[in-house]
Amino acid sequence: MTDSLDTDLQGELVEPVVSEGVPVSNADNVLDKATVSKIVARERSKAYEKGKQEARMELEQQQAPAQALQQAQAAPSTFGGMPQMNHEDIQRMIAEQVPQYLQQQATDFHNKQFVDSFVSKMQAAEQHHPGLETKLNDLDYSQPGTMKLLQMANNLENTGAIMNELIENPEKMGSILTLLHEQPKLAQQKLASLSNSIKVNQEAMNQDKSAQQPIGQMKSSVNAGVDDHNLSVKDLKKMFSSKR
Repeated sequence: MTDSLDTDLQGELVEPVVSEGVPVSNADNVLDKATVSKIVARERSKAYEKGKQEARMELEQQQAPAQALQQAQAAPSTFGGMPQMNHEDIQRMIAEQVPQYLQQQATDFHNKQFVDSFVSKMQAAEQHHPGLETKLNDLDYSQPGTMKLLQMANNLENTGAIMNELIENPEKMGSILTLLHEQPKLAQQKLASLSNSIKVNQEAMNQDKSAQQPIGQMKSSVNAGVDDHNLSVKDLKKMFSSKR
């Protein structure tokens, strides 16, 4: 500031007026007080502005590391170019994924129970309806309506007889599949009606056979209830899985 002030003072010096034969007095080179006051005030203002600028720069330099740390904490970290999840991201993912996982587990368990139950019933039905295994192979299990129909039949008492009746009469199966797509409740009612009809007919046939057979010829078979066919749970499970 002193150097600047000296320069300004030199610039403000009033050139002395030289008269011939009249010596110049040193007092003539001295600035008037008003000019000096203006120069001092101007330099003080410059020094004040420069001080503010330097202080601002120093403050920004001090704050830069803290701001960088805050940004690093707010931004997701990366590993191998992949963003890493923070605690909130993990909690949100769990809230979204766990219900779906549990639902899938429940669905898989339900499907396994259905397959095991249906296969067991078809295995038993093979004794009363020979060739049912081959007929079941003709069904397209990839169709949603077909699987829904099998599930409905599996919930009824005489599942094997129902499946045999539907396969032997494709028009009945087609009618129920159509209702399943358009009117599911009516399809269920129709299948239940078919189940009852089969049971009534079977009971009538059993009574007729009992009435016709002499008492002396009514013998129990040591092989009653034994499955002589090669249908296995494993085979039917493969059939289901291959046609899904």
